[in-house]
Parts: sequence; C-alpha cells; structure tokens
Amino acid sequence: MKSLKDFKNISVLNKKGQLGGGVSVLQSLLAIGLTFVVISIALGFGAKVNSDVSADLDANSTAKAAVDNGTEAIGNLSKYLPTLATVAAAAAIIVFLLAAFSFARR
Repeated sequence: MKSLKDFKNISVLNKKGQLGGGVSVLQSLLAIGLTFVVISIALGFGAKVNSDVSADLDANSTAKAAVDNGTEAIGNLSKYLPTLATVAAAAAIIVFLLAAFSFARR
C-alpha cells in the first residue's frame, strides 16, 4: 500500500499517460491565475491609454472614431475574462481528477 507521502506528489499525466514528470495541478492553477492578472493589467492600461489619446483628438475625426472603437473592443474582450478563467480552472481540475483516478487504478 502506498504511503501518504506518495500521494503528495500527484501531477498531471505525461505523454505516455503515466503520472509523474509533469507540472502539478496547483502549479498549473498558479500559472493560469498569474496569466489572467497580467492580461487584466494589460487590458486596463490599454483602455486607459486609448481613452487618453481619444480625449486629445478632434471630435469628428476618423482617428477619434478608430480609437473609440479600439477602446470598445478592449472592453468587450475584458468582459469575457471571468468566463475564460473559470473554464481554465475547470480544465485543470478535470485533469487532476483524471490523473488521480488513473493513479488509483494502479
């Protein structure tokens, strides 16, 4: 019987479908979380820069319309970040569960 120490290092499946040699699920979730933080900060700064540029342009110019459309597109993209984060976290948890069940079969 395996000791509790062996279950501490459960990681995702490697290319051969075996446990070990991969990145742990907690590390995957941490990487996903940091990625979304960086994306959120980048989108926030992008929207701020676009709005600052838009304020300096003539009201009826084509450039102002283009910048305003870009700001709207950034807003639309950032609206889907929570959904993408939920899907990414669910995928990591599903991989962890599949790895745990395949480990229990052995």
